[in-house]
Formats: sequence, C-alpha cells, structure tokens
Amino acid sequence: MTGAREFFLELAERALDIDIVLGDDRTVRAIDVGIVTLERESLPPFKVMDVLYVPGMKKNLISVFAMEEKGFDVTFSKGQVSMHLRGASITSTKVIGVRFGKLYRFNF
Repeated sequence: MTGAREFFLELAERALDIDIVLGDDRTVRAIDVGIVTLERESLPPFKVMDVLYVPGMKKNLISVFAMEEKGFDVTFSKGQVSMHLRGASITSTKVIGVRFGKLYRFNF
C-alpha cells in the first residue's frame, strides 16, 4: 500500500473504502487499487498487482502475507529479506531488502 498516487502504472478507481489498522493502532482508509512498477538496479522492473492506494500515507508498506498468498516464499535472516517463487529453485532466491533500524527497506 502506498499514499503516492504517482507510483501507479494503473489505478482502478473502484472507490474501495477499506479500513486498515496499522501497527501503531491508527486506522487508514484505502480508496483504490492498482498496479505499481518498482524499478530495480540492473534488473527488470518488478510489477506489483493489487496495491492499495491510501491517500495521506507517509510510508509504503508491503504485506508479507499478501506476498505469500501470491505464491512467494519470504525469508528474514541476518538483516536481509529474501524471496523466491514457491516451488522454484532455491538458486532463484533474490535479496530484496535489508534491515534499517526496526524496519526492512526494499532495494527498489
């Protein structure tokens, strides 16, 4: 989910009105859903489907649950976050982020 409308390649404009409770117990409202393309250094862009648009949200969040539901295995180990398509060779695992304080930042 993101509050940056300009990140969307496509936006459905479906007027969702989905309430999301954040880790600090604040509730935010997602109003649309769309596709975001994340640019990666020396790799093809990574398309993320079903991204929620939450106006006013200051940080971008990716749900590990949602990634698992889409068929990816996600691993957090030694200050890194990695993922690969479930059932694919372990050699296809990519480091997609690193720990930064109490959060993980994606390498996009």
